[in-house]
Amino acid sequence: MQGATDKECHLEANGQEIKVDENGQFNTTILLADGVNTLTLSTTKKHGKTTTLVRHIVVNDRAAQKVSVKNVGDKAF
Repeated sequence: MQGATDKECHLEANGQEIKVDENGQFNTTILLADGVNTLTLSTTKKHGKTTTLVRHIVVNDRAAQKVSVKNVGDKAF
């Protein structure tokens, strides 16, 4: 999973911290199971404002799936 959030944010995917660089960019691997997967992204600004994005991803086989999430946070969904 790769994407962007606001600078200086704390990002979590399904409760696990995701490293965000100084430009707000992130890139990590999240394993998906066959069937419906729920991905919950939460970003918290340094002053405490939290934004949450929920996506449901359907996997039809065990082949590698690449997911891109653009602009998590105040920028846009």
